[in-house]
Amino acid sequence: MNERGRAAGRDRMQQLRIKSVLAVQAGLAAALAWAAARWLTGMPSPIFAPDAGVQVHVVSSVVVHGRAAFG
Repeated sequence: MNERGRAAGRDRMQQLRIKSVLAVQAGLAAALAWAAARWLTGMPSPIFAPDAGVQVHVVSSVVVHGRAAFG
């Protein structure tokens, strides 16, 4: 029983690490998409660019890491 608890704790920590990395990457994708859209289009507030950046990142992460990373 004690070993199962340790294994479950390790699994949760691994999931937390994966989700943390993905969250930071999604934030960077949003920031870069916003900056690129502002620079390329000259719009003062390209509000859809961050969403598009995050969506592209999430889709590519699902392909690379599999659905288990988000479950």
